[in-house]
Amino acid sequence: MTTDDLPVVETPLFLSLEDSPAYKHDVSNDYGTPNLLFLYYLPYIPNSVKLEMDALREDIQTWHSWELAQAEKHVQSQIDKGNLPSDDSVASRVKRTNYRFKVIQFLREEDESWKYTYEESKTSIGPVDVQRGEENSMIRNGLRHRYLAQVGLPQPFEVLLNVINGEMAALAHTTYSFSHGYLKYDRDSGSFKPDLIASSFTVKKTDKEGDDSKVTVTISFSDYKVKLDQTLWREKRRLAEEEISKGEKILKGMSFSFFVDC
Repeated sequence: MTTDDLPVVETPLFLSLEDSPAYKHDVSNDYGTPNLLFLYYLPYIPNSVKLEMDALREDIQTWHSWELAQAEKHVQSQIDKGNLPSDDSVASRVKRTNYRFKVIQFLREEDESWKYTYEESKTSIGPVDVQRGEENSMIRNGLRHRYLAQVGLPQPFEVLLNVINGEMAALAHTTYSFSHGYLKYDRDSGSFKPDLIASSFTVKKTDKEGDDSKVTVTISFSDYKVKLDQTLWREKRRLAEEEISKGEKILKGMSFSFFVDC
């Protein structure tokens, strides 16, 4: 499934659901679906800068919470219109979760004056023909090389790749979207230099025509970095406290935090 297979993101972008303060459709089981995750890498730091790191982390997480609250309103609206399913099957969870990413992607491209993107990279591996039964190893190695060796994500991301590898093995075509908050700390300068990275990849597997012993695999990557204007975001977020509060409940089920070396 690609984002092109999902409903169009509605405009105006900021939907009003004031007459329904509680989400009408209970799709909270979606929040454990690993297709959309927010990952935070927190360095071991001196106690003297802990408050500074906590403030930086809060800025990043409230921004992500706001995005999730906006996305949830769009999900609820599309369920009402019959454009998204309301059942609790795995396929429906994945579809709704992928739509959340589509909304967030739209927000980041069309709105969000408090950030800008840079170092955008789109690349791919394949199509490559591999022996049937060896495709999962090939996919895992490709993802490890891309995100650990090239993008420079911390080692804990490999643990997550191992977890979702089982799900990828069961699906012929799937997309994963991650927002990374790597709160790098420079001990020499005594300052934080965070890497905020948005990454998504699609894995597609097809039977090789004329050769039942092989599978054709393609992995498509889309990654970019984000610079967050903390001063501007702090001004904006004061006007969105209710939205952020709703989004924080969602973020709890869609995020992981890891402690890493500086």
